[in-house]
Amino acid sequence: MAACLVLAQACPGSTTYSATLTKALDQACRAAIEDKSRSEALETIEAVIEGRPIEAINAAAQRAGLKGYFPQKTMWSDGYRRYALEVLGRTGLQEALDYLSALTPQTIGRDDALSLLPQAKIELKKALLRRQVGSSQQIAFLRAELASPLSRHTAHWAVNELCDRGDVDSIGAIRQFLEDKYRQQSGDPIASCKSRMDIVNSHPDRARALGSALRLDTPSPGNSLIGWAVEQLIAMESPAADAELERYATEVERGLSANTGLPLQESEDSWFHCELARKIRLRGLQR
Repeated sequence: MAACLVLAQACPGSTTYSATLTKALDQACRAAIEDKSRSEALETIEAVIEGRPIEAINAAAQRAGLKGYFPQKTMWSDGYRRYALEVLGRTGLQEALDYLSALTPQTIGRDDALSLLPQAKIELKKALLRRQVGSSQQIAFLRAELASPLSRHTAHWAVNELCDRGDVDSIGAIRQFLEDKYRQQSGDPIASCKSRMDIVNSHPDRARALGSALRLDTPSPGNSLIGWAVEQLIAMESPAADAELERYATEVERGLSANTGLPLQESEDSWFHCELARKIRLRGLQR
C-alpha cells in the first residue's frame, strides 16, 4: 500500500467548488491581459474584491464574455477576495494598479479580518516589482521598500522577498526591521530568514537549491522550511521546479523517513509530507 493511501482516503482533494471560483478569476485575468473586453473583465474582478452581490458579478462577467464561469450562488469569503486582489495585480495593467492605489476601506466594504486593504498594498508592490527588469533592479526595489515602506505590511513583504531571494547583503536591514517588530519575543527573529537564505544559496540553480530541502534521504530542515520550499518551487512554474516537486512527491509516496528509519507512514511527519505530496498531485491535475 502506498504511504499516503490512508491520507488520500481521509482527506480528498480540494473541492471542485473552490477550484471553480479560482479558475473563474483566472479566466477574467486572462481576458483582461488579452484585451478581450478588458474594462469589463477588470470590473468583474473588482466586483469580487468589493464583495458585490453575485448577481452583479455575473452581470459584469457576462459583459466580459465570461458567462458560465462564475457560479450562480456563492458567498465570497475574504480568502477569495484576497485572491481576486492577487489576480488583479497579476494583470500588470495600469488600470489595475490605479485601482489598487486608490482602494479605500469604504470601497472594500465589509472586511472583518481587516486584511483586504493591506493585501491590496502588497499586490500593488508585487505588480511594481514585476516591472523591474532583472534581478539587480528587483533587489534594489525591495531594499528601497524596506527602507521607506508604504506600510508595515509591505515592509514585511519586502523582508520575505529578500530572504527568499537569498540577498545576504540585506541582512543588516532585515535584522533591524525584525528585531524592532519582535522585540518582545525571545529567540533570534532572523533565524528563519537566514535558514531560507542558506538553502537558496546552496546551489546556483534555484530549483536544485530548493529541492535540496525536500530530500527524504537526508536530515530534515524542519517542516516549516520544507513547506516553504514546496511553495517556492510551485511559484517558479518551470520544468526544473516541476521535476523537483515530482521527485519529492514520488519519494513521499514510496516513503521512508531518513530521520527515523521507519516507513514514512509510521513517522511523526508522515501526514505533513503526504499533505504536501497530495497538493503537488492536485496541482498537476488542475493545470
